[in-house]
Amino acid sequence: MRARCLQPTCKDYDYYGGRGITICPEWDDFFVFEEQMGERPEGYTLERKDNDGPYCKDNCVWVSRANQNANRRSVIMLTHDGLTLSIADWARKLGIGYQVMYGRYRRNKNNTEAIFA
Repeated sequence: MRARCLQPTCKDYDYYGGRGITICPEWDDFFVFEEQMGERPEGYTLERKDNDGPYCKDNCVWVSRANQNANRRSVIMLTHDGLTLSIADWARKLGIGYQVMYGRYRRNKNNTEAIFA
C-alpha cells in the first residue's frame, strides 16, 4: 500500500499514487492502522471499497484474494435477467468455459441478449 501510493519508483505507482490514491495521515503510525483495521486475517488483503478513494478506515476492509480479484477495474460485469455477475462467474453459472463466455461478449458487446442466447 505505502510503496504503491508513495514511491514513484514502485512499478504500480501510476495506478495508485500517480492517479491520486492517498493514505490517511493517521496510518503513518502502524499501531493506529492496526488498531483501526485489526490484525490481517490469514489469506486476506486490504481492499478499498471505493476504488478511487483513499486508504483509510472508512474505505478499507480485509477481503480474500479471490474476492479482491473479482473487484478489479479490469473485470467485465454483465447483467442478465436482473443478475449482475462477472464474465467468469457467468461462465461458471452457465457451465461453460471462460473463453467461450468471453468470446460471446467480444462478439456481442452491444447486445446482451445475444451473449446469453
